[in-house]
Amino acid sequence: MNDNEFHRHECLQVSMSKTDSTVAFKNRSISLPANNALVIAYNIEHKLIESEWVNVLVDNECEVGRLLIELMGSNEYVVIADHEIIEKLFEDPERELSRMNDVIRDEIKRAILLIKDHDHNCKLEGIAKEVGLSSDRFRKVFKEEVGITFKNYLRWQKLRRAFHLLTVSPETKLVDIAHQSGFSDQAHMTKIIRETFGYNPKNIKNNL
Repeated sequence: MNDNEFHRHECLQVSMSKTDSTVAFKNRSISLPANNALVIAYNIEHKLIESEWVNVLVDNECEVGRLLIELMGSNEYVVIADHEIIEKLFEDPERELSRMNDVIRDEIKRAILLIKDHDHNCKLEGIAKEVGLSSDRFRKVFKEEVGITFKNYLRWQKLRRAFHLLTVSPETKLVDIAHQSGFSDQAHMTKIIRETFGYNPKNIKNNL
C-alpha cells in the first residue's frame, strides 16, 4: 500500500517494520531500524513511509497505555529495541490488552452485550438505564473497567467491524459497509478512518 497521509490518533500507536524504515512527523523525519518498535504519543501528527508495517493502537487510559506513557516520559515518540510489553503486544495484542482488563463488573459486561445487540448505535443514557446505573456513574465506571470512554469504545467497535467487512467481503460497496458498521453514511466512515489511520477506505479496499 502507498504511503499514508499525515494523521493523528486519540491513542498511542506502536509500530514495527521488518525492514529499516522512515517515519515522518510535521517538522522532521526519523529512521527506524528493522524490528525496533516506535511508540508515538497520542495526538501527534505523523506519517508512515511505505514499508511492511505492523501497527497496534493502544488507548492511553488503559493499563497498557499507562505503562507505555511511563516508558516514553515527556517525549512525543520513543524507539524501543527490546521490552517485555512490546514483545507481548506484537505476539498477541488482543490477548495482552484483554488480560490487563480481564475483571469487569457485571453491569459493564451486560452493557457491552447490549451495545453489540444495538449494532453499536446506542446512547449512553439508554445503556446506563438498562444496566441500572445513573448516566454519570455509568460513564465513570465504564471508563474505569474498559479502559476507554464509552464514546471511544463505540467508535473503535465501528472501526473494527468496518475493517472486518473490508477484509471478508471486499466486493461489498463502501456505502453498505458504512451502514453495516454503524456509521451514519460513507462520508462519516471515510472521515473517521482517514483521521485514525491516514488511509482512505477506498485505497484499503483496492489493496486487499
